[in-house]
Amino acid sequence: MKGFILSLCLALFSALTASAGIRQDSVSDPVPSPGISPDSIASLLDSGIYSLPDSVAIAILSAAASDPAVVADDILRQCVNYTLSALMRNRVGSPAASFCFIDRYGKTGSLDLLDSGGASILMIFFDPDCEHCREIISEIDSDPRLSCAISTGDLMVLAVYPDGDPEAFTAACHSLPAGWVVALDTSGIQENEIYDIPETPTLYLLDPDHRVILRGISDISSILPAISGDHL
Repeated sequence: MKGFILSLCLALFSALTASAGIRQDSVSDPVPSPGISPDSIASLLDSGIYSLPDSVAIAILSAAASDPAVVADDILRQCVNYTLSALMRNRVGSPAASFCFIDRYGKTGSLDLLDSGGASILMIFFDPDCEHCREIISEIDSDPRLSCAISTGDLMVLAVYPDGDPEAFTAACHSLPAGWVVALDTSGIQENEIYDIPETPTLYLLDPDHRVILRGISDISSILPAISGDHL
């Protein structure tokens, strides 16, 4: 799958830069251009866009948004523009958007007012009925290094249920680790497109000033190295 995505990205880059009038023979290793069809762009959106670094994905979609093949296909154009807009929200290095919540003890709060005490914040968007969410939560909870960072105040975990179902939240919230902040979204994160949550779980890592360090984390082993330069 990774080879397919890489080949598709190279083909997209080649065709889109060619359509923009960029000479491939101006670079040391030109990429042959096999031509791009709407199906190729749709395949990338469906299978690989979120596996790419933000800058690469945004560059490809920005070019695709003005490509004649995309412009002519109303559904594809909408998908490209929607995904591009989603990727532009809460980018790495930018301040994380705030939202309001109620925690599992009934206390109201918001991300911007959340005092992490100088800790980085691992934000997990989860669904109580999601088996993969339970697996990731268990994996994080059982990781000795992450547990140590949490217990020493270097890392805070904020687990957020973004779908706003109070009954489902109440039934599940106390099963999550005691040292975490477990919260029910009250701002309509999904409806108002405050965060891009293509699936659950979706993980973001924020620094103590609530700036995004990582997003779309798929490997929890990347968490501590990402914050080690800040304060660990």
